Amino acid sequence: AWRAGDEYLVFLHTDVAPTDDEWAEALSLFRKVFDVRRIKVLVYTNGGAPNARQRSSLNHVLEHFRPPIAVITPSKVARAAGTAIAWFTPTLRVFAPDENERAFDHLDATELERKLLRRAISDLKEEVGLK
Repeated sequence: AWRAGDEYLVFLHTDVAPTDDEWAEALSLFRKVFDVRRIKVLVYTNGGAPNARQRSSLNHVLEHFRPPIAVITPSKVARAAGTAIAWFTPTLRVFAPDENERAFDHLDATELERKLLRRAISDLKEEVGLK
């Protein structure tokens, strides 16, 4: 599930890896962003992570810009995938669920943005049935 705002893309993954169609939809959002120089990305995943082919397609889409990306996850598998993506996307950082504030710091989020990001994650969790 995802949400888009003026300066943020927020994604939520369950513990299931995204399908190729879901990943293609997510990548299409990057192509639709009006000002990619201003976009920031927050990802919450309960463990679902892109496969190698999907990570490669992300690197291709992000080839000309490197938005700050914060990934919050309790999953060691997702953290490993995040580390692999970070090799090619140095603006990506992975955080544990108790490090939300550090993730928001990485995105240089204001207090209002932090509130909106927390709300977006909460709404997305509800949407997909995560607690």
